[in-house]
Amino acid sequence: MDNAHTKTVEEVLGFFGVNESTGLSCEQLKKNRERWGPNGTNNHFVLKNEKNCQNLST
Repeated sequence: MDNAHTKTVEEVLGFFGVNESTGLSCEQLKKNRERWGPNGTNNHFVLKNEKNCQNLST
């Protein structure tokens, strides 16, 4: 997403297909990792459901 900082929360959530209340599903997390790569080691944000997802390729 270009210029994400200029978008509304709703636009960003919609672009990435994520629900603000529930976070990403394990399947969404897997697909996003395949597309965008894993979170960086300095990333301070934790995906709500990440700890519940197992056997995900990085």
